[in-house]
Amino acid sequence: MSGRREGVTETPHQPIATQATAFARDAMGGRRGLAVLAGLAVVVGAGLIAPGHSPGIWVWVRVLAIAILVSLSLSTIAAVRDGSWRSEAISPVIIWGSLLLALSFSLSFSVLTATIAAITLVLLLLHLSAAANDNGTVFWALVATLVPLWVWSAFDAWDRWLLMLVPVAAIGIVSLEHGLRADLVDDGSRERLAAWIGVVAIGAILLLTTLLTRIDASWVIGGNVIVAALVLIDTFMIGHVQRKRIPSVGLPVVALVILIFSWLIAL
Repeated sequence: MSGRREGVTETPHQPIATQATAFARDAMGGRRGLAVLAGLAVVVGAGLIAPGHSPGIWVWVRVLAIAILVSLSLSTIAAVRDGSWRSEAISPVIIWGSLLLALSFSLSFSVLTATIAAITLVLLLLHLSAAANDNGTVFWALVATLVPLWVWSAFDAWDRWLLMLVPVAAIGIVSLEHGLRADLVDDGSRERLAAWIGVVAIGAILLLTTLLTRIDASWVIGGNVIVAALVLIDTFMIGHVQRKRIPSVGLPVVALVILIFSWLIAL
């Protein structure tokens, strides 16, 4: 007997470099590619409005490299979770190694930057593992709230008023959860109202803070005016038929992002 089993073919194990190339290529296709580009857009936007002098090309290169590694890894983890990507198609070493490499790069800025990066990654990973009915809005609200903290710390443009984003994130996530539930019940008007109350409260808190400090209030006022217009549109201009096509959480999440960036620009 030769000891061989007939009819069995073994698939050769692909080298890590080959898997990494396939990982990057496939992650940039379709919806995952759009998600990666959206994440990079948040990073670039936060960097462009950061106060102080230009950080230099080397800082930008490191920040974008970290953002790409994290975006590719998170998009793949999300795809594996929702079943659109086979978990055996990519080695876990690639995914988790990319995240560890991103954290290591963050240490090249400061311990504070690495700490914020670690906290942000933990919160996003916890959300990806726990989210059931989320269509991505809460995830992106977390990104829009937490990423500027990391980018500004990497640019050495830290401002203590950035910490206002912490209560903004807490109130915003609770508000958006109400918006998500609005489409899961027969009459979601109360849930939509609760979502808007939370978002409007955020705008009021930010505006009051600017009036009590030396922060320029004009951008925050502009953000609140846009939010007020979105509330009127959502309340009086979106009918029952459009409700089936437009998620109830859609406009509140847009309003929340507008308030966050109006606050960042004001700083």
